[in-house]
Amino acid sequence: MNETLQQEDRLYRKLISFKQSGFITLEEFQRCHPVGSQPARIYGLPKVHKTSIPLIPILSATGTYNYGIAKLLVNRLSHLRKSYTIINDTFSFIDELKTISGDPSSYRMVSFDRNQQLTTGALMRYLCGNTSEKAILQVVDIKVIEKIKNDDTSIFTKCYHLILSDGKHTFSPCMLDTKVNKLIEMNFLKENSIIRIDCVIVN
Repeated sequence: MNETLQQEDRLYRKLISFKQSGFITLEEFQRCHPVGSQPARIYGLPKVHKTSIPLIPILSATGTYNYGIAKLLVNRLSHLRKSYTIINDTFSFIDELKTISGDPSSYRMVSFDRNQQLTTGALMRYLCGNTSEKAILQVVDIKVIEKIKNDDTSIFTKCYHLILSDGKHTFSPCMLDTKVNKLIEMNFLKENSIIRIDCVIVN
């Protein structure tokens, strides 16, 4: 049997149980239950501004068996993303900058260079197995990776300290979005003159 159809059938039965238990409504069930699913497609967009024109891997999940349930989860969890540290677009970012009072020279703007997109990380894990330690920092000595990769609770903090202490290291986005709110309360930000973090998420 086609593996995609197997996954579709498995998810369909799970959604039925969710509907019967009242976890999702009939409308939500009809909106997200899979019908005629197809495998995800991967393609690349060229980075024409770089030498050798590398490709940005894009994984299109439209039409996959779990596409509908993913959209449902986005709606269900959207209230968790509402925060004063999150803005939706560049226009909101400019408006936010206008609200900052005081001497502009007393502020410091920090830019995190995302040298590995989330799709690339997922692709690497699919092709090469568990490469979480590679997805966290791209330009770090291998001994540092070995030292911190087994400590999930503090790995983000340690990586962040590396960035603040050495500007040559580039931060990967894999843990930024999930823990950026906790960073606001960390004392070491103030110790490094960083008093504000805005995570820009472009829809």
